[in-house]
Amino acid sequence: MLRLAKLFKIVRELFKLFYGTADSGYIPNSSMPHPALPTTPVIHEPGAAVTQSDKVLIKRTLYEMTVTDNSALQAKNRVLTEAQVLKLAQVDQLLCQIEAILGYPVTVNSGYRCPELNGSIPGAAVKSQHMLCEAVDADRAGVPATAATVEEMFQKVWAAAKEKKIAFGQLIVETAKRPYGQVYWLHVSLGHPYRDPAKCGQVLRMVQGPTGAFVYTMVGQV
Repeated sequence: MLRLAKLFKIVRELFKLFYGTADSGYIPNSSMPHPALPTTPVIHEPGAAVTQSDKVLIKRTLYEMTVTDNSALQAKNRVLTEAQVLKLAQVDQLLCQIEAILGYPVTVNSGYRCPELNGSIPGAAVKSQHMLCEAVDADRAGVPATAATVEEMFQKVWAAAKEKKIAFGQLIVETAKRPYGQVYWLHVSLGHPYRDPAKCGQVLRMVQGPTGAFVYTMVGQV
């Protein structure tokens, strides 16, 4: 009887070894490979705005086209849909054309602006194409932005547009007074199909009036 009990105990231990069972219930046997857990990819709804990682668009990166000095809104300014990212790539392409005309690189000061960021900028247009990923403010890279440097950019791009070498929505030479001094930049935006064809090719000057309000003057249309 004792021999039979001992044999039963040996059989039970062998059973536990091979099948991973114990008196308290099932225990996976560490010597057996565990099945891989299925990996569920994160799938966003089509058209959903998500926090974007940096990537090269055409020449510039997405983060260059969404940069802001407003650190409180920087992260929010990079929550975009794929459609918005594609439009920023078109703006980058427009900048590449401008660089080819100018013969030197430009620096992006402001590309996309989420509504909160746009609203925080004194004098920013309430229907700005910046909020639609369709516009950019830039100046000449590597040199201080002055009235003369931005005017040169403005005149060269305008002349090229007259010769049909470039098309845009609006081209605006802009200046404003900030707490740290007078600033200058060139604004350019996408044209058709993002703007009414009748409102494309507009060339303007923007200045800050004595009351602080910005005044836009149309100086041409190409």
